[in-house]
Amino acid sequence: TTSIPLPGADKTTVTGIVFSTPMNQPYPNAPVWLAEVFREGEYGAYVVNVAASPSTFADEQGVFIIENVDPKEYVIVIGNPESISEVIPDDTGRARVWKTEAGKVLDVGQLNISLSPPTP
Repeated sequence: TTSIPLPGADKTTVTGIVFSTPMNQPYPNAPVWLAEVFREGEYGAYVVNVAASPSTFADEQGVFIIENVDPKEYVIVIGNPESISEVIPDDTGRARVWKTEAGKVLDVGQLNISLSPPTP
């Protein structure tokens, strides 16, 4: 079990497990990015800034924890956003949007992806 630290009053923590469906196992060391969602009216877009977006690597069991995140709306991107990556979809196949809240931990659960871990 992984201990999940509680965020400060004005920040949030995002945690979950990355799972490779082709390998039928957790995806170790998977890069995990939070892409901020920007909205204008009924339209929205998400952006991964490789220099500034919150990110981390999953551990050997696929568990990730991203601490001290600003409370906003995010889309989760697994992999390298500049090459091979996968956006976690909602039930309709569009990018799923998670709303984080200040002072709370958001557990997104198991994120099933079609990417396979690289072979050593």
